[in-house]
Amino acid sequence: MFGILSFKGQVLHSAYSSYLSTRQEIMESKMKVPNVSIPSSNEHREKRKRYTVYKVMVSVGRKEWFVLRRYAEFDKLYNTLKKQFPNMNLKLPAKRIFGDNFDPDFIRQRRAGLNEFIQRIVTDSQLCKFPDVREFLQMDNPRHFSDPSEDDEEKGDLQSSEVALLLYAFITEICLNSDELATEKLSDINAEVAEATAAECVLESSFQEV
Repeated sequence: MFGILSFKGQVLHSAYSSYLSTRQEIMESKMKVPNVSIPSSNEHREKRKRYTVYKVMVSVGRKEWFVLRRYAEFDKLYNTLKKQFPNMNLKLPAKRIFGDNFDPDFIRQRRAGLNEFIQRIVTDSQLCKFPDVREFLQMDNPRHFSDPSEDDEEKGDLQSSEVALLLYAFITEICLNSDELATEKLSDINAEVAEATAAECVLESSFQEV
């Protein structure tokens, strides 16, 4: 029983620490202007389709990740922003009707134009906060970290207790959707940790007396 309570306390402490770390990162990402660039592109093939994917690098504070986007996704974002902010001066490289869309010079020019487009967006506070922009850059849910060490950390997390992972995911979801509910949940966790710690002390004392 002593071991179970000890494990419970460790799980709760781990989840609590993870929550605080995630909470801080989310707040930082909402407060800071992201640094964005498009350093490269790659040609992809899917069945009979051939297309170019642009690597969009995003960094906020100490976090850096990348997002892979096709020109069509940039075009969709452009059209959405033009409807929502008709007075904004946004420019996107035009579609190419004739010629080779995979010509290296054309790809370089298009990548430069897309980079200017995304720079215009992130340097405008109103556009940068727009939900479609945050989703495009995966600001609230980065998936592909550029630092290889991030992958090692993720593998280590997968080897953790299922209880800790589920609790962490639940608390993170609360954090993203309700500050008030998150505060209430933290209070409950603190109570659980205190209860588990107190029970451990009692059991340890009894064990020593025996």
